[in-house]
Amino acid sequence: MKKAIKFVFISGCGFIIDFIIYSILTILLKINVDVANMISSLLGTTFVFFTSTKRIFETNVTRLSLKTKYIIYIIYQCLFIFAMSKILLLFARIIMSTNVELIVRYSSLLSKVCITPITLVINYFVMKKLTSL
Repeated sequence: MKKAIKFVFISGCGFIIDFIIYSILTILLKINVDVANMISSLLGTTFVFFTSTKRIFETNVTRLSLKTKYIIYIIYQCLFIFAMSKILLLFARIIMSTNVELIVRYSSLLSKVCITPITLVINYFVMKKLTSL
């Protein structure tokens, strides 16, 4: 349980990095939510990977090196982020279908907030398994 709490804290920091970059890309640079999510999520998950392998999970390097685990993690994250980005785009479209101007204006941010808990739980179990390899 202690590792899960630490992971939530580090993932929260990763989410802040992710969310700031995502906000800049979607609001200021007007990049589509799915593309912006792919970029920002890769940066946030890279932070989480390196921080959590050093501070939370006992990384077994006898089987696979940290570099190999990172490569596996990035491949997984690329596939996972692509799938989650498409779901995020769907959420954004659903939110934009409302007639409330404030909600429509921030639909990209609201959709990101909705999808984050799902990704957090899945990524915890993936990191736990990956670091034990």
